[in-house]
Amino acid sequence: MSKKHGSGRDRRRAAGGRGGRSSDFGSATAGEAPARGTKSRGRDGLRAPGGALSGGLFSGGRFSDTSWPSAPLTDNPALLTALYRESWLAKRIIDMPCEDMTRSWYTLSPGLSPEDLESLRRTEARHEIRREITNAVRWARLYGGACALMVLRGQEDRLEEPLDPDFIAPGDFRGLLVRDRVDGVEPSLEIETALEGTNTRIVVTGVPAHASMPEKGRNAAKMLLRVLRDLDIGGEPVALLVEASCDEERGEGLGIAGCDAVSGPLTVNLGLLSLKEGQLSVTYDCRYPVMFNGQTVRATVAKRLSAAGFRMLPGRDSVPHHVPETSELVQKLMGVYNGILGVEEKPFAIGGGTSARHLEAGVAFGMLFPGEPELEHQPDESIDLGSFVKAARIYAYAILALCR
Repeated sequence: MSKKHGSGRDRRRAAGGRGGRSSDFGSATAGEAPARGTKSRGRDGLRAPGGALSGGLFSGGRFSDTSWPSAPLTDNPALLTALYRESWLAKRIIDMPCEDMTRSWYTLSPGLSPEDLESLRRTEARHEIRREITNAVRWARLYGGACALMVLRGQEDRLEEPLDPDFIAPGDFRGLLVRDRVDGVEPSLEIETALEGTNTRIVVTGVPAHASMPEKGRNAAKMLLRVLRDLDIGGEPVALLVEASCDEERGEGLGIAGCDAVSGPLTVNLGLLSLKEGQLSVTYDCRYPVMFNGQTVRATVAKRLSAAGFRMLPGRDSVPHHVPETSELVQKLMGVYNGILGVEEKPFAIGGGTSARHLEAGVAFGMLFPGEPELEHQPDESIDLGSFVKAARIYAYAILALCR
């Protein structure tokens, strides 16, 4: 028996199917191709030809310094409000940068007709837009976070939903609604930038998840690629990676999506992203179904990304491992599990690799119960002691069943 990875359901049930089905591939590069004999560290790669990212990726101060250290004097909003109201010094510390930022307001690019410009100015004045923006910055400085929500006619009660442009008509704008941290607004720490001399450092923070379930996390590499694309950095290789890899985890963008009845849908995770000596490299972790062919998956990805000059590097392909649900092993394990817990569960396939794949008829069995948080590969990986004792009882009876 072995530890089972990567299932969103009860992981004590015997898992036949695609345990460990995977193929690692991916890398895009700007610069010289690697010298003969360069190793890919056991992974497949895709590399793009020279020039696309050379010249100093973050040089020249392309970004402004927006990194603010988190060192609050107090989390008590009443005390902060009292300081702002009663201390002229505290008030000036908060107000002066806000007023400086909005004093000159903005300059419109040529192109608006005089009538449209006058309509825009009237709308701004009627809804006091400059004052609301200044207040948003003011309360952000005072309380540690704020936002200005755009309010539209007919969507006043849908502020938590994404804005739908198709439902916006002329005259629908109703002003800005400013909310601060006291109202529950929290600043995002996902992307931070800081000046380092004439260069800019970008720090992107994601949320880890098992490679077989990338949809449960937030991929920092994808977030960084989007930032580079939006700043026109990286050229065609970065733009193509965003288009093919950054909007989903089922392989639609790469042309490899699919599923089978035995093991479910394919998943693909953009796992590694690096830039070294002008070469941008990206590595994917793909968990493909039992009925798929790994070589076909790799060839499809190589063709999809070849338009930007990518090429596939040799790598590792772990063939899927499957044990039928009707096998004696799976039937005995499920009989013990269902009998002790008083349930009628069925085995299922997972995308995570376990040591069961080294046995001709091995399966993963446990040890996460339904409803428990999945903490594997997380900073606070742990197991509930009550669940641990319950699992030991199931394992003991399972060993007896297998020995009969």
